[in-house]
Parts: sequence; structure tokens; C-alpha cells
Amino acid sequence: MKNPLSPGLIERVQQNCDLSDAQYAGNYSMCTYLLKMREYYRWENRLNFSANMSQHDIGDWLAKREHHWAEIANKDYQPIKLSREYGPFETDKINKELISQGHVYSSGVGIFGKPHFFIGKLSETRQQDNLNIYISTAEFARDLVAPPAMSIDNDIFIRQESMRRFIWERIEEWRLNKNKTGPMKNVLAEWKNLDNIEPILDMLVETETETMILHELGEIKAGYQLDTNWHMLMNDMSGSRAEFFLRAVRDILADCLVTLPSLLEKEKNLSMHFYFANYSGLRKHLFPELRHAYEQWVETKKTGAMSSLICSGIDRWQKIAAQAMETYKTKGAKARGDIEAQMHALLPAA
Repeated sequence: MKNPLSPGLIERVQQNCDLSDAQYAGNYSMCTYLLKMREYYRWENRLNFSANMSQHDIGDWLAKREHHWAEIANKDYQPIKLSREYGPFETDKINKELISQGHVYSSGVGIFGKPHFFIGKLSETRQQDNLNIYISTAEFARDLVAPPAMSIDNDIFIRQESMRRFIWERIEEWRLNKNKTGPMKNVLAEWKNLDNIEPILDMLVETETETMILHELGEIKAGYQLDTNWHMLMNDMSGSRAEFFLRAVRDILADCLVTLPSLLEKEKNLSMHFYFANYSGLRKHLFPELRHAYEQWVETKKTGAMSSLICSGIDRWQKIAAQAMETYKTKGAKARGDIEAQMHALLPAA
């Protein structure tokens, strides 16, 4: 795709992406790291999903990338130059210039406190509940981890190129699994030819754009209900097991508040199946009853049990978050172990 942005601007954003990767890529397990690097190689070289990738070429690229990271790891993030210079985290000010040109930029902080940057083509802008929603398509600069959705203050960023990649990865995982059952089977039930992946991705990007907007709206609504010091808590828990637990708690609360009630009310069955195809990790272990309610819904087509569980879940997960916050207020950053113990106690016995 021809890129109308100045090469210098894209290069500067990519420099900051590279610096973030240099400083934080080592936080991932080796397996996760290699999988992410493989797909980052695919994105950087603009390879389609069906392309065969040479392991030799990936290996050479990986060695060069890690050498580059070692050279820049101690440098500072660079300002973004437009009509004037902006700090790389001045997203709102940068977008006041870029959006009128049909482009969008974001800078946020994710797991481990890792900064995420990207710049891409703006496809659509919406306003909802006094929030700005920016939907992008092609991405011109990004870091190793490309969150398909992120909220920053009063802005929600939906990255459809990253979403498309995310959806494709989930489908590929399912196709490689010998036991092809569960929610993903329900997602793909209407398509007979899974080798022709593009129409499937087109449909799922369209539907999941709406689901991800719902989740981000839920995140923001959850933020209103959590303690005002929640961000301080997350910063002090960064990189610990407690951080992963707390992120899962907020995700569950967000989905009980907005995502799941909306999908049920609007009878978005495809999106509901895809939601549970990705219901994994700590969310699945902390709240296994939700998966059971989904399975009952699939079998009976009745929403009562799930609706009741979602409604009761709001109070439940608010209280769990509040308990963690009280522990943090008492012990500060030293609360990690206690919060981890509180969260472990929520897990079902093996």
C-alpha cells in the first residue's frame, strides 16, 4: 500500500517501537517470544497469511533485530515531529494534526509496563458516551506486540490490521488442534472451505470490531467503578504474577458490565462464540462458571443462566478488586505476595 505519510515521521515512530521492544521483549517466555517474532517478521515483510516463510531468513532477521535492539536499548524515546515537536506519549495532541490527514497514532502502556506505539490509516471515527473511537486499517509502524484494541483516557483505538492477524492466529491454532471442537467450531460452522480464509477474516474483523469496542467501553466503565488509585496499583504490580491476576479481574468486570450483556441482548451469536473461543488463561481459571454457562446456552439456546451469572458477576468482581486495593493501600508495593495469595485462593481446587 502506498503510504502518504512522510518517511521521517514513520521512521521516528518505528524507532520508538524498536526501543520499546529492546527494553521489554526479554519479559516474554521463549516460546511466546519466538511466536511473536515470527508474526512480526511476517508483518514487516508484508507477507500474506498463506506465504511459506523460510526459517533461515527468519533466523537471519531475528539475529539482526536482536543486535539492533542491543545497540539502542539505553537510548531515549524520540519526539514526534509534525508542525512542532511532541512527546511520544502526547497522543491527543499528535492526533489533532494527524486525524485531519486521515491517519491515527496511539501510545499506551501494556503488560509489564511496556509502551506500545503505532501509526496507521484512519478508517472511521465515532463518538459514543463522550468518547472518541478511532478505527484504523493499514499500520505503517508498530512494535512487537500489537494490541488490537486499547483505550487511553477518552479515546478508544481499534486496529483492524492487528485484529485480522489476531483472528487468523486463533483460527490456525484451532486448525492445528486434533480435537476440533468447542467454540471455534461454532464460529466456523457456516464456512465449508477453510482454505479460503480471506472472506472468513473479512466477516470476523467486521463483527469483532464491534465486540472490541464493547470491551473497551467496559474497561472504561470498570475504571469508573474501581478505586481512583487503580493505576498506581497496576504500576506497582508491573511484571509480577499479581499484575496478570489484576488485569484478568478487570477484564472480567468489563465484560460483565458491557460486553456480554450487549452480545446477549443483541443476539450476536457469532461474536459470543468467538468470545469463548478466546476465553482462556487466568480469566478461564478465575471464572470457569462463565464457560459452563456458555455451554448451557449453546445446548439449550436459553440465556437465563448466563444473564444471571453475568449480573451477579459485577458485584463479585468489584469486591475482589476492592479487596486487592485495600491490601495495596495497607502495604503499597510490598502487597504483591498478599494479592497473589488472594487471587490464588479464587482458583478452583485441582
